[in-house]
Amino acid sequence: MRKLTSLLLALLAALTLLSPASARAAEKSSDLVVLYTNDVHCQVDQAKDKTGTTVTNIGYAGVVSLKKSLQEDYNDVLLVDAGDHMQGSAIGSLSKGAYLADIMNQAGYDYAAIGNHEFDFGMNQLFTNIRSARYQYLSCNFARTDGTAIDGVKAYDIKEYNGTKVAFIGISTPESFTKSTPTYFQDSSGNYIYTFAEGGNGRELYDKVQSTIDAAKADGAEYIIALSHLGTDPGSSPWTSKDVIANTSGLNVVLDGHSHSTIPSESVTDKDGASVLLSSTGTKLAAVGRLVVNLDSKTADSSLVTGYAAQDDDTLAAIADIESEYSDLLRTVVARSEVTLTTKTADGSKRAVRNAETNLGDLCADAYRTQLNADIAFANGGGIRADIAAGDITYGQIINVHPYGNMICMVEATGQQIVDALEMSSRNYPDENGGFLQVSGLTYNINPSVKSTVEVDSKGMFISAGSDRRVENVKVLDRNSGQYVPVDLNKTYKLVSNNYMLKSGGDGLNMFMKDKILEDEVELDSQVLIDYIKDSLNGAVGAGYADLTGQRRITVCEHANGTKIVNQKDASCAEEGYTGDAVCADCGMVMTTGLTLPAAGKHNYVDGVCTVCGATTNYQVYADNITQTKYTLGTDETVALHIDGDLAKLTGIKVDTVMLSPDCYISTAGSTIITFEQAYLNTLSAGDHDVQVIFTDGTAHATLTVYPESAAGSTATASTAALTASPSTGDGSCAAVYAALCFAALLGIGITAGKKQERM
Repeated sequence: MRKLTSLLLALLAALTLLSPASARAAEKSSDLVVLYTNDVHCQVDQAKDKTGTTVTNIGYAGVVSLKKSLQEDYNDVLLVDAGDHMQGSAIGSLSKGAYLADIMNQAGYDYAAIGNHEFDFGMNQLFTNIRSARYQYLSCNFARTDGTAIDGVKAYDIKEYNGTKVAFIGISTPESFTKSTPTYFQDSSGNYIYTFAEGGNGRELYDKVQSTIDAAKADGAEYIIALSHLGTDPGSSPWTSKDVIANTSGLNVVLDGHSHSTIPSESVTDKDGASVLLSSTGTKLAAVGRLVVNLDSKTADSSLVTGYAAQDDDTLAAIADIESEYSDLLRTVVARSEVTLTTKTADGSKRAVRNAETNLGDLCADAYRTQLNADIAFANGGGIRADIAAGDITYGQIINVHPYGNMICMVEATGQQIVDALEMSSRNYPDENGGFLQVSGLTYNINPSVKSTVEVDSKGMFISAGSDRRVENVKVLDRNSGQYVPVDLNKTYKLVSNNYMLKSGGDGLNMFMKDKILEDEVELDSQVLIDYIKDSLNGAVGAGYADLTGQRRITVCEHANGTKIVNQKDASCAEEGYTGDAVCADCGMVMTTGLTLPAAGKHNYVDGVCTVCGATTNYQVYADNITQTKYTLGTDETVALHIDGDLAKLTGIKVDTVMLSPDCYISTAGSTIITFEQAYLNTLSAGDHDVQVIFTDGTAHATLTVYPESAAGSTATASTAALTASPSTGDGSCAAVYAALCFAALLGIGITAGKKQERM
């Protein structure tokens, strides 16, 4: 009995020495727990609502705290990510994703899929980030076209948990080609050198995933979890996660990203009729997914953890250290502005960007349009949040202007959709509207006297607008002429804006959501602004943006002071005329277009002057060795004029307004040579004489200088008179007949030139 008592006492003493932790360890579950995140987009810190009480974004320190708490109850707790973690805010942009790899290392991630935004900093930077990761990147369908391996990336990986081999497979969206930067996947000649198994209308992707499943099973995998960055948006078909599940067999769980969908748990049927668990956490760590797998029964449950407030101190400290470097980078100078860029009125008294044009609004819209080579750009005023003072521009200032991390997209939109969007955005004027559109490649007028006819639904989304419109005179910049021309409602234009508007219908502007996407989520709006200033403005915003109220792309006018007529033009014989446009006396908008007046017909020249319109056309006297316009009385010097007129159109010659008889000169066909006889010349008085050679459609003028006989021996030289536009007048007096008797000889010479064009 004493032996039994001693044994019991010893056992009791041993039990009292066991720590609570040791007891818990003995009680831990053998189920596999997988914590999963997706589309974090650099949301590294915890965030709370406006009250400061409710956690809206868990942050990485919260993720680690959650993981540690679960490790108290489970032997195996993994942490995985389904892509798009490296881009989304300044910490990602400034470090090109490197800081995010560091934070994920600190958090203890095991696996990560490659999302489309992991490519945003270029292929070399992606590979650098992958090499720095202590977790394994997975993608079965991202590969080089030449078949060479991509270091640091596996199609799948297998580990054993509680005696069961579990495989993790990575799948990347083929939309990466267009939802990152296409040139990153090309060589210098524009040839694609990377592939995502994008061909065959989905078939290549399904086959690649199936072959990876089969390979994992051949390696002993008994349970397969896919980390897919595919999404569930119908627009991503045929590459959605549900498409892949429906066309493959052998997957047990798909943890998805890309579409920012919030899916706690959904059962999707695969090709063989088996049920596959699908889950996704949304975006920016608004939730963390928790998957619990019973490896004995091969069953799993998933749920989303939200509002988790606890944070891991070590992770907080590590992030703080990184952010101290990041804070310095925010002060990095990225550009310069010679002018103040504002969201306010010119006097700075109140905000203007939500109901009026500003120079910062122009700059942001210009950046969108220029960087994507679009026809038109829209920048919503509510997305332009801060001013930039003249001087150096820091990265932090750019982030303050565009703090939301919106992505730039381009769609193919009709002219009708363009004017509908402008009408929607101006419906509240003069009240503010976050959807008020700053524009590039476009001008328009708001007439507040017209009551808005916009209809919206219960969610504030655009339904329609009536025929009475307050937005008018919408014009689009013509790239060829450089002029603004009226918008064509039936034409399609390349429109660029952010994903918030074009894809999500932000501010109720839902008219573009089903449009063909030409460029999808190419770059952060903040980075687009930096690139535009650097690349297109040579690093400095200059005087072109000096006016705080912008470049008059948006005008506001009620046309209260009547109209005035402009652009009038009388018709001539050869050119049409115009009655003139009636334009607003205040803003210059064309209210009524004028009418075209037909041309009167051909000119009717008399003495080189059109009797219908008064137009004159003059001929040139050549300055050459034929033309001689000086004569000394009593000599045998030759005076001749070489003229570029057609002899067939010659009507006569005047000297000092006296019309000469044809017997007083010799004329030669073709280019006209007029030669005067000395007998006639000797009848002239010493001095300068005006000579007019008159054709049916113009007149040549010359000055003939006659020297007195006492100046005998002087040298006659060529002196060609300049053309004039003044008409000649005929003279039928007897002096002309008398002068004709003085000509004695006729000379001839060949054709050398033709008629000059008439000048109106």
